[in-house]
Amino acid sequence: MSYQTHAAAYTAFKDFYQEELEANPLYRHLIEALKHASSMPAGQYKEAIADLHEFERKCFKNAYSRLNQLSYGHAVEIIRPNDFFFFRSQFKPTASSENDDG
Repeated sequence: MSYQTHAAAYTAFKDFYQEELEANPLYRHLIEALKHASSMPAGQYKEAIADLHEFERKCFKNAYSRLNQLSYGHAVEIIRPNDFFFFRSQFKPTASSENDDG
């Protein structure tokens, strides 16, 4: 696969992923709310992050499936399923959630 073809396919994947995320109108509101973690209990914050990452994982899988179909089964040459870690939202733990045993 040429560099240009790979780059175009990777860009398509990123677009697919963004479309999947934005299909849920609450996504951007949840991201914004989680930026203000100090306003929620640590356990609730951790649960919200876990739910968000699960939603993002589903969107990643859907985008991957779309890319795989577009690339006739060669999506793994463009992006690996384990690359989800690099696409999910990143949040720093709050001081209270770092010390939370629950």
